[in-house]
Amino acid sequence: METSTYGSEGSSAKPVPATGEGAGGLPYYRFRLAEPGLFQEKYKSYRLDGAEPGQRIDLARNFRSRQEVVDGTNYIFRQVMKESVGEIDYDERAELVYGAAYPPAEGESGAPELVLIDRSSAEPTEPRVADADAETEDNASSGPDGASEAKDLETAQLEARFMAERIRSMMGEGGRGKRQVFDKQSKGMRDIAYRDIVVLLRATQQWAPVLVEELRQQGIPAYAELNTGYFTATEVQVVLSLLKIIDNPYQDIPLAGVLRSPLVGLTEEELAAIRIARRSGSYFDAVRSFAFRASDADTSQGAAEPGTADIEDAEEERLAERLLERAGRNEEAVLPARALYVPAEPKATDADSLLKDKLQRFLGALGVWRMQSLQGPLAELIWTIYRDIGYFDFVGGLPGGEQRQANLRALYDRAQQYEATSLRGLFRFLRFIERMQDTGGDLGTARALGEQEDVVRIMTIHKSKGLEFPVVFVAGCGKMFNRRELTDAFLLHKELGFGPKLMDPASRFSYPTLPWLAIKQKIRMEMLAEEMRVLYVALTRAKEKLILVATVRGLEKQLASWARYVGYSGQTLPDDTLAAAKCYLDWIGPAIMRHPDGDVLRQAIGLDEKTSPSMGREPSQWTVHVLSPDRFAHIAEAATAAESVEDDPRWLAVERHEPVEGTERWEPEVWKRLSWEYGYREATHMFSKTSVTELKRLTEHEKLLELFGDEPASAYWNRESPEPPLEASAIGDRTGAEPPKAPLLGERVNEEQPGLMSGWDGSGGGVNGAGYQAANGSFRPLIVRRPRFLEQRELNAAERGSVFHAVMQHISLSRLPRTEDVENTLADMVLRELLTEEQRALVDPQVIVSFYSSTLGERLLAAQRVYRELPFSFGMPAADIYRQADPEGAEDIVMLQGVIDCLIDEGDGFVLVDYKTDRLKGVPPRKLAEKYRLQLELYARAVEAIWKKPVKETFVFLFDGAHLVEL
Repeated sequence: METSTYGSEGSSAKPVPATGEGAGGLPYYRFRLAEPGLFQEKYKSYRLDGAEPGQRIDLARNFRSRQEVVDGTNYIFRQVMKESVGEIDYDERAELVYGAAYPPAEGESGAPELVLIDRSSAEPTEPRVADADAETEDNASSGPDGASEAKDLETAQLEARFMAERIRSMMGEGGRGKRQVFDKQSKGMRDIAYRDIVVLLRATQQWAPVLVEELRQQGIPAYAELNTGYFTATEVQVVLSLLKIIDNPYQDIPLAGVLRSPLVGLTEEELAAIRIARRSGSYFDAVRSFAFRASDADTSQGAAEPGTADIEDAEEERLAERLLERAGRNEEAVLPARALYVPAEPKATDADSLLKDKLQRFLGALGVWRMQSLQGPLAELIWTIYRDIGYFDFVGGLPGGEQRQANLRALYDRAQQYEATSLRGLFRFLRFIERMQDTGGDLGTARALGEQEDVVRIMTIHKSKGLEFPVVFVAGCGKMFNRRELTDAFLLHKELGFGPKLMDPASRFSYPTLPWLAIKQKIRMEMLAEEMRVLYVALTRAKEKLILVATVRGLEKQLASWARYVGYSGQTLPDDTLAAAKCYLDWIGPAIMRHPDGDVLRQAIGLDEKTSPSMGREPSQWTVHVLSPDRFAHIAEAATAAESVEDDPRWLAVERHEPVEGTERWEPEVWKRLSWEYGYREATHMFSKTSVTELKRLTEHEKLLELFGDEPASAYWNRESPEPPLEASAIGDRTGAEPPKAPLLGERVNEEQPGLMSGWDGSGGGVNGAGYQAANGSFRPLIVRRPRFLEQRELNAAERGSVFHAVMQHISLSRLPRTEDVENTLADMVLRELLTEEQRALVDPQVIVSFYSSTLGERLLAAQRVYRELPFSFGMPAADIYRQADPEGAEDIVMLQGVIDCLIDEGDGFVLVDYKTDRLKGVPPRKLAEKYRLQLELYARAVEAIWKKPVKETFVFLFDGAHLVEL
């Protein structure tokens, strides 16, 4: 992409061929500082015969689109693209040439379509014509007011409803079969899928959310990747409001938002009752007063009694303590899911007491979260909130649940990224977000799907560059171009320079100057040329079907303004018409009006002429539709009816946990869904990728089950792994990887995970330490451990093994190592900070010398090649690893990975050596080595399969006693 004349001139010493895709320089549009004029200059000056200054190669052949799409695109641009407006002539050299090989289309026609939605009957406004005066243009482009913006969104809604109807038709609704599209991989036709469809917009900021919502309401999965809208997402606003009151609960608006949200679920009447009970002071004081008041008489005067605040503080502290104790005993979560905010069998019967129960539970949880915000990472606090109140699962069950959950995960990730900087704390994080919002900043909604997700994609035309889709809707063709740049008081052009308006300080009026007018005209013409290039990109994204959609106000008068070009004899439309265009439809409409297939438009105004005399024999085909908004009235009624479900008495009864009269009609279907079981349940317990160590551990566990039945699982882990690594702790993993997973609603973890809460006896009797931690689905006391560098303890078995393996990897094999050689190696590793002095002290150099002095050591030193700490990955059938594998999945490949300590290549085969640091403790060396037979067999199997060479021998070297055992 060329952006500077300096780079272009610097490279002109050695001319290179200039190539153009399709219409010359059309794809080189003015985006990200690109300068299409540089390419167009070469395109005009370079010659096809290769003469000076260079050779031009026209890449006009199109291998993407069907013949109908190619012909339709050529027809439009032959009408509108000329050098005087579009900076290039769309002549025979520039037009597309069909080069693809598609089978004949079946069923629905492949001809491009123009769909006009006439809003004349619904909105009798004056039509916008292409040759309106400049003053009207400036006023219209100065920025949309509230009314025009509302009309624009209504237009988006209408076009979305048309596209939804058309997509459902393509998907086979209404008795029709699914539309067939060509599949390059199978070289044949197949049924269309949602991912084959794209909706292209000039800009997505305003229209895309409306289109996504409308399509989803019609049962069509849709996705748009937006650069804004993250902080306005409801689920994000709710969590941010909660974080604000965790930081400072004396913020009335965030507090009311949280209480009204699904987190607490208060009604407007309950919010009003809280304020009525205490009319003065902050709303948080009113909440606390209502939650801890003894009776209605205490607050009948609407004012707090002396000492009330101290009493409320004490009550709130005692409540938080009780909640923590219950959490420690695993009796219940601090806040359950929405359906459990009020217990199923509440002790209170009147409305006020039920409201008090809600508020007390909320205040207790708020107190716990506030303590945690002062003592732990922000990201951990956010995920604790998601887990303990079930909000993450709740939003997942709403429409667009995957996107909502992705937004919440993104907030967690952004909190981690924020704390990875030098900044810390909840208050600073909230201030950072507030400053971003105050300056108009926003973030795009989190990406929630992959490339192969079966959804209709909505994207900008710019972003579609280089992509292709079987079916393309180009929506918003009647939407005005963005001309705000032309109304600035100071205009700047790279060639014409600076052009200001004349400002009169006395009258406070501004007047256009000649430089300002000249620069404005130049920028305006460049903008029109850019819009033509963008339209070209949009029309050439379609492989098999192209549908242009536009909404028109005052269609009859608009058609009358187009009708004057039907008898026009020129090949292209007049320059003044092209230059006066304010939207894509101002180019497309007159062109289609002249087309032989434009009868629908000509007949609408009683025009007898069939076509323009300049058209001749036109190969392209077009299908034109004129629709009324009344056509989509039933869709609006259905949407309204869906929204009114919340007012249904039965739904309200369900929200109040009251019984609702059932019906036997749906009983079989309900039972069928609730009793459904996944057909491959065993496969859910098998990993598609595992390690040799984990496989060995699994095999030993299965042997214990055979010996002792179902019970010894915990005994086995307690005996063999008294100190399992901190892998899944909510506070232990701060690498920014996958956040800890939330438990299922209502799930309780009763069995302790040893090592997760070091020093806690599980009694739940209060707090021991400086903070609290959420673990295993509920709050539990956190014992703050001393930093590891202050802990005086011996290295565990895994650490000892890592030390010996590292030393064996770095020993020089150039000669037989002597004791001083090993000591020098150890000293060098300490100097390079590969070992600490404490780790160095573990290694006995004489043991290593004994290994290399053995017969095997001599063979190792004499071998052709020696591989040390060799990682590998190897695919094995699932049945060879998991005995519970389903017969249908027995041949599925499981990726096995491991690291071979030492592999000796002797030419005719391999010798495999594994080092072990286990302590013998009176166990015979061979018996200890036999524990690792399975591991070495798997290593040998992988080596033989990868190298196609046999493993002759396998050995285990035990550092404890320097024993070498052959298996």
